[in-house]
Amino acid sequence: QIQKVHITSSKTQTFPTQYNHGIYPPSQLVFLSQKCQNLVMQAENGNSTFMVAVAQSLMKGINDFPKNIELAVKYLKCATDLNNFEAAELYASLLIKGTIIPQNYEMARGIVEKLILQETPHAQLLWAELELQNPNVNYQEVKQCLQNMSSNGSVEAMFLYAQLCILPKEKTNVDPNPIEARRYIDCIKHSGKEEIISQAQKFVYDHRKILDPNQPTTPPPPYYPS
Repeated sequence: QIQKVHITSSKTQTFPTQYNHGIYPPSQLVFLSQKCQNLVMQAENGNSTFMVAVAQSLMKGINDFPKNIELAVKYLKCATDLNNFEAAELYASLLIKGTIIPQNYEMARGIVEKLILQETPHAQLLWAELELQNPNVNYQEVKQCLQNMSSNGSVEAMFLYAQLCILPKEKTNVDPNPIEARRYIDCIKHSGKEEIISQAQKFVYDHRKILDPNQPTTPPPPYYPS
């Protein structure tokens, strides 16, 4: 059964009557394409996989969804509560980075501890990122964790490990190793992951005096997601 919703438009938008007016505001939902509305319906009906899909689309403003961080985070929270590990990993990462939502290490740690018990794909990486915020961090332990993940093909772990390799000894109690850092950066260059390759190029340029004194003085081009 379909319920019609009238708006000030030349077209009539529709959505299923089972829509429970949960997260996505009905006044905004009607402006979505039918395909997007169907995705939202699945999410609103409790499908955590669709919640993640809607959240990712809203976060980046892709797949015909508008960019809406607030709604995206609500879907991630809901999917996390439903024990969707992909949502939990993404939400924890956002809480650690604090770039689009406020940082909250305590909340992130609670999520990450559960992810570690579940042995999810990025749990160890999130643990390492959290540990690096700890004033009493054991850099040797974090580096060993990142090395292990790098051996298993984690490009994100490689990049974080490379960054730790050039930190001064006064900070880490470990001798810096720019040669090791360059080795890991070279692996990233062949990963095929454009965004992290771009980040690695910028990292090399920003630290060229340590990593590559012969680095060109022109900075690398910025990365624009496709």
